[in-house]
Amino acid sequence: MAVSSVVWKREIQEWHRLDAEFWRPEYREAYERVSKWSRAYCLGEIAKRMRKGIFYILADEYVQDGVPFLRVSNVKSILLDTNEIAYISDERNRQDKKTCFGKGDVVLNKTGDIGAAVIDLPACNISQDLIGLEIADKDKFNSYYLTTFLNTKYGQLQLRRWFQGQVQMHLALTDARKIVVPFPTQDDQGRVERMIASAAREANKSECLYFQAERMVLDEVGWDEAALSERKPWTVPLSRARQVQRLDAEHFRPRYDGLIAHLKRTGKAKRLEEIATHIKRGLQPDYVENGEVVVVASQHLGRWLLDVDATGRTDTRFWAEKKAARIERGDLLIYATGAPYVGRTNWWLEDRKAVASNHVTILRTTDSVALQGYLQVFLSSPVGMWQAAQHQRGSNQQELYPEDIGRFLIYLPSQEFQQKVANLVQQSYQARQKAKAVLGEAKRNVEALIEGAAPRGP
Repeated sequence: MAVSSVVWKREIQEWHRLDAEFWRPEYREAYERVSKWSRAYCLGEIAKRMRKGIFYILADEYVQDGVPFLRVSNVKSILLDTNEIAYISDERNRQDKKTCFGKGDVVLNKTGDIGAAVIDLPACNISQDLIGLEIADKDKFNSYYLTTFLNTKYGQLQLRRWFQGQVQMHLALTDARKIVVPFPTQDDQGRVERMIASAAREANKSECLYFQAERMVLDEVGWDEAALSERKPWTVPLSRARQVQRLDAEHFRPRYDGLIAHLKRTGKAKRLEEIATHIKRGLQPDYVENGEVVVVASQHLGRWLLDVDATGRTDTRFWAEKKAARIERGDLLIYATGAPYVGRTNWWLEDRKAVASNHVTILRTTDSVALQGYLQVFLSSPVGMWQAAQHQRGSNQQELYPEDIGRFLIYLPSQEFQQKVANLVQQSYQARQKAKAVLGEAKRNVEALIEGAAPRGP
């Protein structure tokens, strides 16, 4: 249904915007509601410093350990995702110290997904696709409340209003300064901060539980004791290259051979195709806005948990017609296309209709929860990721095909051990769900404050 909005000439002159999208009724209503508050301020008014990030970082400027460097992928709703954070050297950071931010500061995405997160790091730098904001008076303006507001519908509608562009939408720094934020009492702001702190504890707990499981698996496999060093260069007989039909040197790296030899020596290893009942790629769906069926693509697969909130949607027609793409509870979803995460595996623990895209491989085993949970950790650990690196194919774009996944060698410990690992993964998932629930409640609390309802929460 068409939507119309009547705009006064003086409004257009004031805001310097002629595009109809800017004047959508819901955008205007959100702005009018928040701007009526007596304690409403623009971001530019409360910021001591508000800057775009480093314009350009070369690939060889990233280091293994140094100053955290935030990118769009790190900015989730309210809390940062620091698990896949990049690093730059101290020297590179000093060159761009004006874009260095720290604990309690706020970052906004200026391209891609619309969102903001509060920084919980002593110091970090940010990419050109982010805007960093340091609050001038943190006693008066609580950064946790501010970040929560920016992720509510009133913050999101304002951000969407100011995003502009043709091919790729972006948020200009000058426009970001115009976002209006209503600030309630210090008690109300403090209540929101306590809720965010509670969610952060659960998120940290989720991460710790998962990596406890991974450490258990690596110790059980004997990863630290395995002789996985390699010499350079290396040679292989032509007969072996013919046998596997591979000529790329990467496939024959000695460390991969060392890993496979180590797994075979345990006497507890089987090929994945021997324990799987289904290893097949998903299908490219027809995306439908507000559809009832979740679409899992490769970018939604996280280091240990799947980002369901970021997934696309399709309709029940696609789900009904494309049975091969259906995801069942307990399935393992494998990142199958594109570096650097080929082989990453997540366990589907949701009770909702879902399909996998064509860049995700569905791995199905028996209904053993113990085996499913163990396989997620094993495949996403260095033991599994090395095998993924060995078997991936392609030049411009790396692909991990189902038949190659079936060749992975899987160390199978006792059922009791598998169950312990699966329990930790499930506890990690539950902690993350609790964190999401608290964050959602915090956003609803802020919306209730803005709408004049009684606040909820601690």
